Amino acid sequence: INDRSQQFQAGRSMKKPPLTNPQIIPSLDYGGNSASLHFAHANGYPPGAYRLLLDALSVHYHVVAMHQRPLWRNSHPQELSDWTPMADDLDRFLTQENLPSVIGVGHSLGANNTLRLALAKPQRFSALVLLDPVIFHPWMSIAWKLIMKLGLGMKIHPWQPVHYADDAAFLIRRVCLSITAPNPFSNE
Repeated sequence: INDRSQQFQAGRSMKKPPLTNPQIIPSLDYGGNSASLHFAHANGYPPGAYRLLLDALSVHYHVVAMHQRPLWRNSHPQELSDWTPMADDLDRFLTQENLPSVIGVGHSLGANNTLRLALAKPQRFSALVLLDPVIFHPWMSIAWKLIMKLGLGMKIHPWQPVHYADDAAFLIRRVCLSITAPNPFSNE
């Protein structure tokens, strides 16, 4: 553990507690010695909720998972008018961790942020895996911006509390099974 980290959750390291715009973006490092893989979590599911999946992936990859901005200490997610700053946070995090090119894996909001950064800076990624990405048709984006301007956003779609590992267990088990299950189309 380096001097800017502290011991966190079963041997994983977490950077010092974050601020709204921290100097160091907090993350979990699941280890591994191969190609670097960044996992971007969904809205309401912290990286630790994906522990089974990320532990399985760390057998084959060096896995890191940045905490999205709404999980930073003293952050105010309701101040975000869109998700663009979180794609920028991912870019900053990859620079911070000296990861010029990674396998980008994201779930839901994390898939959206990973895709946004890949479209802006494709050199950041050697491959993408997007799990249930949140992608809106342009008319839906326009409608949502209007809803937000009218102050109706939180009445239509209120912020949800953070979910924990048990809530994500079904999804994670399904993904782990698909990773470890033999491929019926493989010649091996």
